[in-house]
Amino acid sequence: MADHPVRRILVIKLGALGDIVLSFMAFGAIRRHHREATIVLLTTPPFEELANRSGWFDDVWTFGRPGNWHVGEWLTLARRLRGGDFDQVYDLQRSGRTRRYRRLMTWPGGRGVNWPAVGPRGELMPPGGPRSEPIHTAERHMEYLAQSGIADTAPPDLSWLTSA
Repeated sequence: MADHPVRRILVIKLGALGDIVLSFMAFGAIRRHHREATIVLLTTPPFEELANRSGWFDDVWTFGRPGNWHVGEWLTLARRLRGGDFDQVYDLQRSGRTRRYRRLMTWPGGRGVNWPAVGPRGELMPPGGPRSEPIHTAERHMEYLAQSGIADTAPPDLSWLTSA
């Protein structure tokens, strides 16, 4: 992937409101690092409007949390992910669910995509190696971004939160 510039990026962050808010610094850092790229956020429906207002994303896709038996919804997501033509994925969720998303993007016939911190069999690689103690979500995001080559993790401009 290093042979050409990153044109299209998928950022994944699901979760609750607190999880989204704790990701603001990471969202801002990704946007500053990839100023010219098209950045798409994949999140859950309640956060679509908030993400659109932020200015960090060119598009916001939503996907609920269907069970494994909702095959139609999973196939729709698979088509959308594979059709997104992404060069880079920043998986801020890093869960079993997002490992499924990776498989949906790369199953036979899918093109390769740079998905940092994922091992050769799709397993999540912990940033900085295994830890004996828990780490704050925002700190985990910063370590993950540093592993991915993003060093500018200054606090983002949040003035959009107070605008009408």
